[in-house]
Amino acid sequence: MVDTITIGASTFTPTIVDGYASSREARTIVHPVLGVAAPDVTIRPALLRNGTMRYLFRVEADAVACENAHATATGSCSFTSDDRPTLNMTYVVAGGPVGRTLHDETRDMWILEIAFQEISP
Repeated sequence: MVDTITIGASTFTPTIVDGYASSREARTIVHPVLGVAAPDVTIRPALLRNGTMRYLFRVEADAVACENAHATATGSCSFTSDDRPTLNMTYVVAGGPVGRTLHDETRDMWILEIAFQEISP
């Protein structure tokens, strides 16, 4: 199982994906019509995924480097997973934190949380 984060020329391999949450904003528009029970509807596809990814790193320097790369990214990032290909995407950091936390139980590993907006599946 290999998970890979690529930002520009830099590649990072977290120990594990510790968390993942995503949603898609629906863009269908419902238009109420006066005097009519049924509304008019404009069907539009949902946006691509947005949410947060949590990566666990055993080496502090790797977590710091990945955090800094996300915080200063001037273009898109990519995530690929051999084990969970449904998570594969090209994304930008958007809508939330780029944060690093010391793992509560081990006090030796680091959790990096990234808010993302998918730009290509």
